[in-house]
Amino acid sequence: MDKFDMARLIIEVIAGLMCLGCLLIICMGLLIIFISPIIGVGDSSTGIRTGELVKVSERGWFWKTGEAELVMNSFSETGAYVFKFSFDKTQVAEMQGKIGKQILITYESPKLFWKWNQKSGYMMKKLKVIE
Repeated sequence: MDKFDMARLIIEVIAGLMCLGCLLIICMGLLIIFISPIIGVGDSSTGIRTGELVKVSERGWFWKTGEAELVMNSFSETGAYVFKFSFDKTQVAEMQGKIGKQILITYESPKLFWKWNQKSGYMMKKLKVIE
C-alpha cells in the first residue's frame, strides 16, 4: 500500500464518518419533532388561581393522571373561563370531596413534562379551600 492508497483510505473513512454524522443529526431532529407532542414542551411558570372546582377525573389507559377543572370567578362575553390542571393521582378521592367549593390553587407549569404524568401542562402544588 503506497502513500496515495493510504490517503484515499483516510479520505473515504472521513467521508463515511461525515455521512454518519449527518444521518445522526437528521435522525435526532426527526426524533425531537415526533417526541415533542408526547412529552409536551412549553414555558415554565408558576401561579395562583381561584374559582369553583367543578370537575375531578382520573384519565389514562395505562398511566392514570388526576385531572380537574376550575371555573374562574370572572366572566367574559363568551362565558366563564375554565382552567384545567393536573394533580397527584393519589389525591382523587380528596379532590372529589371538594367539588362545588371555592378553592385557591398554586400551580406550576414546567418547561418539560411527560404526558403520562399530566395531561394539562399545569400541575397543582397546593390547594386551599376558601371559606
